[in-house]
Amino acid sequence: MSLQLLQHTSSYDLAPLASLLLVGALLALGPVLWVWLRHRHGTPLKRIQALRLFTLFLTFDLVLFGAFTRLTDSGLGCPDWPGCYGNTSPLGAGQQIAAAQTLLPDGPVTLPKAWIEMLHRYMATGVGALILLLTAVSWRDWLHQRKQAGATELPWPWLTSLTLVWVCVQGAFGALTVTMKLFPAIVTLHLLGALALLMMLCYPLSHAAGWSGRSPCCCCRSCWEVGSVPTMPYWPAQIFQPAKAVGGRI
Repeated sequence: MSLQLLQHTSSYDLAPLASLLLVGALLALGPVLWVWLRHRHGTPLKRIQALRLFTLFLTFDLVLFGAFTRLTDSGLGCPDWPGCYGNTSPLGAGQQIAAAQTLLPDGPVTLPKAWIEMLHRYMATGVGALILLLTAVSWRDWLHQRKQAGATELPWPWLTSLTLVWVCVQGAFGALTVTMKLFPAIVTLHLLGALALLMMLCYPLSHAAGWSGRSPCCCCRSCWEVGSVPTMPYWPAQIFQPAKAVGGRI
């Protein structure tokens, strides 16, 4: 019955797309202002590295929250994409959520699960906005320095551009995770793609030096040791846990 209920919901409803992009931009504004205020007198390299490190930290938080979304069976809390029953938030979908929850109190669609799912999407949109800004700033500063001096301390931003492409691919996998009702192969690929995104953000930091008196390599190593190592025992469960037909999400 739960699958029949989900099949009556349109998989894609792009009506709230613009408002969701606005939410992502607003979420990205906080980190951007913090980096600008803290490093406004620094070199372009320092500003880019600070923004990249903040983006890496938020992306790691996004992966952890995605695991929480999956393990609480909230992956279909909003069974359409990118919004929630065509709305920007569960507040506008109260009637549909209440009807689904009345029919299946322990089913995939409940108000708490809808909020968990939408918070995950908000965070993902914010990270995407940060990576878009990081790409634009990297290219601007690289071209400016190359034009002024003929050489630049900034690396050619090919990896930053690839990261932007990859986060778009991740967004597509996120959509497929919902529209294909948590097909196990898509769920697992979405997780592996998230880990690849973390590596793409960490690699430039690990090869830069002299940032704020501390090598970014040390920053990445600290992030790995403090964040990733303690969670390693849970990675197999996250990867190999079968995706349920009515819940779970990366």
